[in-house]
Amino acid sequence: MRDNRAKYLQKFQTVTPMLAEVLDVRLPDAAFYLWANISRAVLSDTEFAARRLYAD
Repeated sequence: MRDNRAKYLQKFQTVTPMLAEVLDVRLPDAAFYLWANISRAVLSDTEFAARRLYAD
């Protein structure tokens, strides 16, 4: 379990700064997901944003 937690942390630490360049996102205290606030991003329509991110 500790190994798995370390892997999650490493992944979050890698991807969060990349996403933070374009989205309002922070490293979570304890979660299996990142919560990105897209209300101020170019993609303010959440369904459109989700489809765009999935396509990319």
